[in-house]
Amino acid sequence: FLKDRLWVFGAYDRVAQDDDYQRGESLTYTPTSVITNYVSGTDTTRRDLYSGKLTLRAAASQTFVLSVFGDPGTLDGRNGTNTVGPPSAVLRVEENGGTDVAARWEGLFGTRCLAQAQYGFHEEGMDWTSRYPQGLPFYDIRRGYGQYAPGSGFGVVGPVTLRRNAWNLNATGFLGRHEVKAGVGYEHLNSSWADIYLNGGAVTRWYSSGGAFLYAGHRSFAKAPLNCQLRTDG
Repeated sequence: FLKDRLWVFGAYDRVAQDDDYQRGESLTYTPTSVITNYVSGTDTTRRDLYSGKLTLRAAASQTFVLSVFGDPGTLDGRNGTNTVGPPSAVLRVEENGGTDVAARWEGLFGTRCLAQAQYGFHEEGMDWTSRYPQGLPFYDIRRGYGQYAPGSGFGVVGPVTLRRNAWNLNATGFLGRHEVKAGVGYEHLNSSWADIYLNGGAVTRWYSSGGAFLYAGHRSFAKAPLNCQLRTDG
């Protein structure tokens, strides 16, 4: 921007990736085998990669640098590669990626002292959602094989956010034939992770080899204090 004074750099890259697949949508049980019924689909990934840097030479011995880069993106596709079930239970939309910002100052004081101060910020996140109507996920297990029943909803979703702030200050002194360094650093981590049953819970059902219902388990998160009630329907 300004000769020998101000420099700038910027970059951007758009990533579009499509991965075709064959996945199991349901299981067919015969007297002697278990057959997986496959359907075709595509996992789509879209990502925006960017970076920028600004360098200022404020004086002959003073330099400031500001940098930023990130990679936000979206994945629309399977929730795992080996899960069998309808689209409402096994397909999800995931938004992920992060942003980083860094600032640095360097100063030279005479010929005997060099000082540097830095600050860095990092944030990345991941959030799962579903494109399908609400409904409890019913996962059926029979002969050691599992599949989500038709009409099942999506299971666990939830936002994840990871943040980091870091500060650093250091100085170097040149004393004759000796070099002395001292510095101090501080880092603050602030992260959150939430697991949410999109429709209030999830049900796992077990069946005998012949297909007779045996029992079921219901998973959900409860508020505290608990309000437990005895079920009388078995």
